[in-house]
Amino acid sequence: MNRLVYGGIGILLLAVGIGPIHLVEIQEKATLSHSVAISKVSAQVTKPLQPAEPKRLIIPVLNVNAPIQSMGLDEGKMAVPNNFSDIGWYKYGTIPGNKGSAVMGAHVDNGGSVRGVFKYLKDVAPGDDIYVTDTEGTTRHFRVSDRKVYPYQTKITDEVFLQNDKVRLNLITCHGKFLPKENTYNQRLVVFAELVTS
Repeated sequence: MNRLVYGGIGILLLAVGIGPIHLVEIQEKATLSHSVAISKVSAQVTKPLQPAEPKRLIIPVLNVNAPIQSMGLDEGKMAVPNNFSDIGWYKYGTIPGNKGSAVMGAHVDNGGSVRGVFKYLKDVAPGDDIYVTDTEGTTRHFRVSDRKVYPYQTKITDEVFLQNDKVRLNLITCHGKFLPKENTYNQRLVVFAELVTS
């Protein structure tokens, strides 16, 4: 797995990239906040059908239809794909389709001419559609609700990873000005989306 900074561009997940907060802390908080109570009915234990792991992310307005890799931790930070064409899903967080904040990140570029899959993520706007297809073939429809830009060392752990009130999907990439000495950008763009219910 690669660190958040890869090829000079990776994703500093605001709270956890080049900073003191690591995703181990987030993982511990998420485990507590995503506990599921199982109720017994007539001596049977019932659980809701869980979504499968995500396989592809589709953003029609950007012509993005990209494979998703399950990413864990690398030196306490969220790992990102080792290429510029895949999207990384934080597998220790929420599965897209479950209540909570599912988080995905991908490269914007390499600081130069190599374009990443999230190169134009900055162009999405509230109301735009996002689709996640899982390994079972189910597609879930999300709609962009907000987008925010943060200085790359800003701590926004709770806002990005731990909102647990709705079925959410948060996409993250680099933004702003490239900092050659630090091999990264000076901002992070976060696109917030929510599940569309019929």
